[in-house]
Amino acid sequence: PDEGQLSIDISVSPVGPGEDSAFLQTPAANTAALLELEESVKKLTEDREQLERTRLATRDEQDNREIQLLEKETHLQKMESELESKQTVLTEVRRSLALDQARCIAMMERTPRTGRSSPENFALAVDSPSEREPAAQAPPSAADEGASSGAGAEPEGHVGEDTSAPGAADGGGEDVHAVYEMDWAAVQAAPARAAS
Repeated sequence: PDEGQLSIDISVSPVGPGEDSAFLQTPAANTAALLELEESVKKLTEDREQLERTRLATRDEQDNREIQLLEKETHLQKMESELESKQTVLTEVRRSLALDQARCIAMMERTPRTGRSSPENFALAVDSPSEREPAAQAPPSAADEGASSGAGAEPEGHVGEDTSAPGAADGGGEDVHAVYEMDWAAVQAAPARAAS
């Protein structure tokens, strides 16, 4: 070749087995690879959907369980409040019973231990026998003793016989004081008769 001309030598070497085989695959092999890849993607998508459904089901189950726990907790709180209210009422009843018991014990201590009290007598009339009897049994005074010693012959129970006059014993309406005035007059007249 002349100077100034460039010579280019291009040589093509044959491709050995296993070298750049992807470029030499047939269209059928490429289609099969694409189908396998699509199947893998589809399976992966199904697995992901199944996992999502499982997650949702688990979350729903957990939510339901939490709701049940909340309902049970609310029920327990309601029962606890009812028990507390009943306990408060029971405490008030016990306190009232204790006060009643203490009041009854105090009343029993103030009541006489002899049992039922004995009946008492009240005078309804002025000249009742209960009032005349102490007066009739009154001890004689100095005047009575002087009159008895001056008379001498009169028995000791004379004054008592005079006081038990029929009108006074029968309760004929005469006053007790009037009977004693008559007796005193008789007693005063006795010394005069003895002196004469």
